[in-house]
Amino acid sequence: ASRALALAPSVAALRDARAWAYTRMGRYTDAIADANHSLEIDPKNPYAFANRGHAQEGRGDYQAMAADLKAAAELNAQFEPDYRDSTRRHGVKTEPLSGDRYNLPLSERIPWRIRSFLIVLASSLVGGLLIGLGLLHVGAEFKKSRPSHSIPAVLEAHYEIGKPIGWGGMGVVYAARDKRLNRPVAVKMLRDEFALDEQAKKDLAAEARTVAELHHPAIVDIHAVEQDENGLYLVFERLEGRTLDKLIAERRLSLSEIKDVLGPVCSALTYAHAHDVVHLDLKPQNVMLTQDGGVKILDFGISRHAARAGKKPTTTQSVIGTPHYMAPEQEYGFVRRQNDVFALGAVFYEMLTGSRPFEGPTPAKLAKKYIPPSLLVKDLDPAFDELVDKALEPDPEKRIASAAEFWDQLAAIPENLIGVS
Repeated sequence: ASRALALAPSVAALRDARAWAYTRMGRYTDAIADANHSLEIDPKNPYAFANRGHAQEGRGDYQAMAADLKAAAELNAQFEPDYRDSTRRHGVKTEPLSGDRYNLPLSERIPWRIRSFLIVLASSLVGGLLIGLGLLHVGAEFKKSRPSHSIPAVLEAHYEIGKPIGWGGMGVVYAARDKRLNRPVAVKMLRDEFALDEQAKKDLAAEARTVAELHHPAIVDIHAVEQDENGLYLVFERLEGRTLDKLIAERRLSLSEIKDVLGPVCSALTYAHAHDVVHLDLKPQNVMLTQDGGVKILDFGISRHAARAGKKPTTTQSVIGTPHYMAPEQEYGFVRRQNDVFALGAVFYEMLTGSRPFEGPTPAKLAKKYIPPSLLVKDLDPAFDELVDKALEPDPEKRIASAAEFWDQLAAIPENLIGVS
């Protein structure tokens, strides 16, 4: 499901499949995140409500479980037995369901456990068919993501194009070699379905110009921007290493490690903000830890509109970013430097605790409904809570004003105040 989502991130059924798997693996936070993404795509998706309900059950939040399973049952009758059984099991009051479809005479005549078994059996058969069809669709998308039978002439003269190494919203990244300078590079091309999309070309050109203007040790460099009648191609430095989310998945980080990563990140953000560029999608997946011990921020404007913000906040017509790390005002289209500070706070929280501060939508962020890090990590000093609290302030005017200020406060925390290794 994860590989499929890399190719087709907007397919709700793939989010549902992975949420289902995460719940059974005991990764309830990840399951809830996928269910939330699925509901953003389709707010009336009963499978997403059911997945989130069972993940909430795993976390011990039975009221939230009941609310989500009730929503699933009201959208699709097959989840009615699931709702009633789960609420009985945990002693939660079962609320009446809306609609007359739950009182069908046949349903009343069939014992509940038999009805539940038949529903699960039918769902499994249908689900298997849907997964099969989904894999066919993903296979087709994968074929689309590969280079066409002929490499664009504008690239062929100077670059050897290799295999795909990454996928984005509208582009595919390929390993390549610059024949003139004999160095490894990465080339980003528009996927075939965007090849004739003039708006996509315009977007990518704006992104390329924005990123090409930024030259900082912790920001990926663009070497060249090639163009022909079919589109634009970005040629940038190729990195070897792994992204920060992979390290966080293994263990919590020490304060020294956190500073080693966030020092360059804060420096890069400070530099970008000084050039009126806001990243808008800072997250562990976009922080690369290179094999030579360096740190690089990825996706600075790549695969999305490059947003420029001066002293006054601006607005965009589309929402840009990843919900878990997105500042509340950003979800309404407001672009300002403090957007990146909020994301920085969320990344810092995840590095400290191994979990994200927010899994739900904007209201949780506006109410600051997250668990303080010191309650999740043994012997963690409240100084960390204070820094996180300032960075995750929902009001951008009261939030830490800049990445440089965030770093100053983080750097001032003594090494002996953290209880993780």
